Amino acid sequence: MPTKKLLSISEFAKIAQTTRRTLIFYDQKDIFKPAKIAENGYRYYSYG
Repeated sequence: MPTKKLLSISEFAKIAQTTRRTLIFYDQKDIFKPAKIAENGYRYYSYG
């Protein structure tokens, strides 16, 4: 089974042609959730 690469919020925002702030807003409104939120609060999104 292939593993999915986790991207930082900034990396994912660049690929998705949006902003970090938009992704945070989507997360807060339960529209689009990150694959993982680290203990330090960093959001990671899966790709691949």
